[in-house]
Amino acid sequence: MVPATAHATASPIPWDGQPGYGYLAQPTDQLGVPGEVAGAGILPDGSIFTPSVEVVPWLGSGDLGVLARRGMPDPTVPVYATGVDAAGADASWWAGRVAGVPSAVMTLNPGARGRAGVALRWGGTMKPGGKPAAYRFARPVTPSRPGLYDQPGQRFRAGRCWKVRRKGSAWVVERGPSVVAVIIGNGKRGKRRLPKTKVTACPRAASAFGAAIRVGVTGGSNLKVIVPLRPIPKKDARVRDLRRADVDAAAQETIGSWRAQRAAGATIKVPEASVQRALDAAVTGMLVPRYQLKDGRWVQAVNKLQYHAFWIRDLAVITDALDRVGLSSVAADNLPFLGDWQTPDGSYVSRPGQGDGFGQGLWVLGQHVRFTGDVAFAKQWAPSVGRAVDWAASQIAVTPTGLLPASDPKDNEYVAGTLTGDQLWGVAGLDAAVSLAGYAGDAPLRAKAIKVRDTLKLRLQNAMRATAINGRIQPTLDGTIGRSWGERWAAWPYPTLPATDPLVQSTVAADLAEMQEGLAVYAGKWLHSYLGFRDWQTLLRAGDKVQPVAGLYASIAHLTATGGGFETSIVPWTNRDATVNLAPHAWTSAELTSFIRDMIVHEEGSDLVAFAAVPSAWTMPGAVTEVERLPTTFGELDLKLAPTATGATLTWKLSPRDGIKLGRLRWPLPPWVKVTKHSGATRDGDELRATGNTGEIDVTWTRQPDQGPTYAGTLAALQGGYLGRGLTPPG
Repeated sequence: MVPATAHATASPIPWDGQPGYGYLAQPTDQLGVPGEVAGAGILPDGSIFTPSVEVVPWLGSGDLGVLARRGMPDPTVPVYATGVDAAGADASWWAGRVAGVPSAVMTLNPGARGRAGVALRWGGTMKPGGKPAAYRFARPVTPSRPGLYDQPGQRFRAGRCWKVRRKGSAWVVERGPSVVAVIIGNGKRGKRRLPKTKVTACPRAASAFGAAIRVGVTGGSNLKVIVPLRPIPKKDARVRDLRRADVDAAAQETIGSWRAQRAAGATIKVPEASVQRALDAAVTGMLVPRYQLKDGRWVQAVNKLQYHAFWIRDLAVITDALDRVGLSSVAADNLPFLGDWQTPDGSYVSRPGQGDGFGQGLWVLGQHVRFTGDVAFAKQWAPSVGRAVDWAASQIAVTPTGLLPASDPKDNEYVAGTLTGDQLWGVAGLDAAVSLAGYAGDAPLRAKAIKVRDTLKLRLQNAMRATAINGRIQPTLDGTIGRSWGERWAAWPYPTLPATDPLVQSTVAADLAEMQEGLAVYAGKWLHSYLGFRDWQTLLRAGDKVQPVAGLYASIAHLTATGGGFETSIVPWTNRDATVNLAPHAWTSAELTSFIRDMIVHEEGSDLVAFAAVPSAWTMPGAVTEVERLPTTFGELDLKLAPTATGATLTWKLSPRDGIKLGRLRWPLPPWVKVTKHSGATRDGDELRATGNTGEIDVTWTRQPDQGPTYAGTLAALQGGYLGRGLTPPG
């Protein structure tokens, strides 16, 4: 908490100054301005990193630990802040338009007695041994086509001088012909320690410390550093605007715009703070990397760091998650760019040799129509979808396997062959094409998609059974050995095989047996933060009420304090350092978002299944779970579970789409309670079933001795596992 004697904190959003638990030993964050391709990273030491300049802070007594302990005062808004130390020192980071200029902003508050300052440099943070960290991209990159890695910036040139010049009440940092930062020291004039005249450095090498320029303030002053995401020419009028900018007003405008965007989505409230914060931060993590092309179309990238690029697989999973939580306009903006990745013969391809994009492209288009009922969208995309269906029909007619063609992705499975995941996505995509054609009123396309889907589905079912080894579906269908990846989609997002099929169940069981720290293990050696969601989603549909809860908590326990999830590259029970695959990763965010939504409610055929698996904490008296305006394939849903000391009431209201009829609402009863009475539904074993678009189910229950997985227990087990191995635990 902020001491009573300290002045206002650096964060533009008031908060308690408690960053909370975080898994990674070296946490990173991203900074982005909606629509702007350029972005920045926040590195473990708190520095803002761009391809033009790195701003390295120091604060208080110089302890960098406080700068690494970042949290999000409001996880729906990408504003990051440190905890506040005993002297009232703290820091914050955000990105927005300052005087109209897309910028990253750092504010340092030294507290009543401390000091604050920054060093400006070009290069990479050094690892032990003097080698730059592998993840650093200290260079501009221009893509060969829109959607590939894109990072505007300024190249290093030996001997190009840095200059810090006093300009009125601010200090302007120049590197060669450009302005790369503007520094404003607020507070009493006598407390400033910023240079009164220019400071110059002309490094000959692009080393981490070769261009350090240090400026600072002492107690009583705040230091605000504005870093334009694209360098500005020295004589540009925007430099003057930045020097005179009201940074605090710009922060509030940015915060307001983020909150307005989120308000357009569904309301999802869960009774556990850890889960709520994770969900809110996950949605934020999907929104920040998006950027807009000059022609107005949006590109859904993965992060503003090393994955600042477009892949169809990421587009599909992320955009579907946005649709699931009611951000349908954002999802709709994401989809036009997919058209650039349709090949002349009709398939959708992210990169040469990759075969999963065909099905994923069809699937995300169909899913958007299912969740929105947008007939105009369906008609607009029907010709493209028709070409894709024709391509699939032509391929399965000529390939030796009767399946979609073999591929060589050089990613994920890391093997060339007939990949199971490509085929599973093909079936899922063709099924989505059936739905899209139905909404478009295109009967011939619908009939063709059904025929191709059913043919491919039957052949794939037979192939998976024929090639299974020890009851486990294989990543490939032609005997080649690949890494476990796409075969985990056998029953979700489309049930090519039912979730309860013995082959699916034995495959999932083998996946679970290999997990470490509660997460999937990729390539036999690395934790993977989103790979396991395929197993947990499958188990959710198979009626398992325990493992999905354990998976939810394990996933949240591996997030940073700002809700970011890494992808992979961490060996279990080691250093928790993901310096190759930086957090946050939007696919992790998307999987977590969809999973929490699906635990609350998901579609199965003509039914809605409510609370298929929920933690025992959500069944405690007063622990209300509620959603409003939540999209489903039947229409928008309001749903509420309100437990009491003796039972619970479940209420729902569906606003059905024209021509869509809900079969039943099903409620699989939680295993943490024993239901003794019920009204408003019929009971079939451990499931209550009701019909109608509105209704109320009342139950009386008593608690069972076994309350299942808990978040506190998950954290304790994870931290204990590290301590037991003599390692520093996450915390």
